[in-house]
Amino acid sequence: MRHYKKLKTKNLKLKTKNHLVVILLGPPGSGKGTQAKLLAEKLNLDYPETAKIGEERIKKAKKGEYIEVDGKKFYFYEQRKLWETGKLWDPPFITYLMKEKIKEIYKKGKGIVFAGSPRTLYEGEKIIPLLKKIYGPKNIKIILLDISAQETIFRNSHRRICQLMRHPILSTKKELGGALIDKFGDENLSINAPPNSLNKKGIFES
Repeated sequence: MRHYKKLKTKNLKLKTKNHLVVILLGPPGSGKGTQAKLLAEKLNLDYPETAKIGEERIKKAKKGEYIEVDGKKFYFYEQRKLWETGKLWDPPFITYLMKEKIKEIYKKGKGIVFAGSPRTLYEGEKIIPLLKKIYGPKNIKIILLDISAQETIFRNSHRRICQLMRHPILSTKKELGGALIDKFGDENLSINAPPNSLNKKGIFES
C-alpha cells in the first residue's frame, strides 16, 4: 500500500527565470480557459488544469493508494468515485496534487497561469502562501473576468466541443451543417464542416 507524505519546501532548490503567476477568476463561460491558453502561449507560462491533474493521478493510482494530509487519509479510489459522479474532489486531496504540480513547474523555471483555481477557500489558503513564497507576492496577478448571470447561462447552454480536437467552438447564428456535440457527447460524433469555414485561429466563421 502506497501513500504520500507531507510536501517539504524548506530545502527545495529552485531556479526560476519566469516569475509570473496569473490567476484568472470568473463565472462559468467567462473565457477563463480560453484566455489561460492564450496567455500560456504568449508569455511562455505553464497552464496546469486542475481537472486533468486530478484525473491523470487517479487513473494511475494503484489499489489502496492514498494521500495523507493533516493526519487524514484520502484514498484515490474514493476520489475516483467523486470524479465519476461529477462531484468536486475533497479540497485537501486536490490541493496536495496542485501544490506538487506548482513546485514541479517552478523547478523547470516557468511561470504559471491558472483558470478558475484555486476553487475553494481551503485551496486558496494553502496554495496562495506557497505561490507567494516561491514566486514572490509582487509577481502574482489576479484577474476577474466578469460577465452577467444571463450571459453565463447563454454561453454555457450554447457551448460545444469538437470531439475530435477537444477545442471549444464558438456559437454562431448560422448552422454549420455538421454534428455539434457537447462536452459529454458521444465519442463517435465529430464536426463535419468544410475547411474554408475555419479562420487562421481555427475558429468557425459564419
